Amino acid sequence: MPKARKPNNTRAVDEVDAQIGVLLRAQRISKGMSQTELGNAVGVTFQQIQKYEKGANRIGGGRLKRLAATLDVPVAYFFGQQVPTDLKGDTEVMDLLRDRHAVELLRVAARLSGEQKRLLIGFVRAVSGGDLIARSAIAATAPAEARQRARA
Repeated sequence: MPKARKPNNTRAVDEVDAQIGVLLRAQRISKGMSQTELGNAVGVTFQQIQKYEKGANRIGGGRLKRLAATLDVPVAYFFGQQVPTDLKGDTEVMDLLRDRHAVELLRVAARLSGEQKRLLIGFVRAVSGGDLIARSAIAATAPAEARQRARA
């Protein structure tokens, strides 16, 4: 009797792998660990951690358990069982967690007062071109050279 062949895509990554990668990255960053530090702790290279975080490679059960222990979360965390309910299914938020600059902005903003947060949001909107009123206000108080760039 001929052997049954496995489908070629049995090891292909899927949406669950990508979601696990996003949560892995978010937890690693929240712990202040680099990819190298996390990789060393679980016995893989930083490149492998990058692949896990991008959802390019699947994480085996044993390795996922070591990652969870290193990051002080239960394995269930990676399957959305301990994700705040307002983040479940919110792909925009999960996409932002993949951007290290966005995460750094969140860290900085978390330490600010309410008024400082409001000013930071206005500044970021102005710099990105998303808020013309704030952009005009910043340009008016900036040195002449900066005002010329703001008009461009």
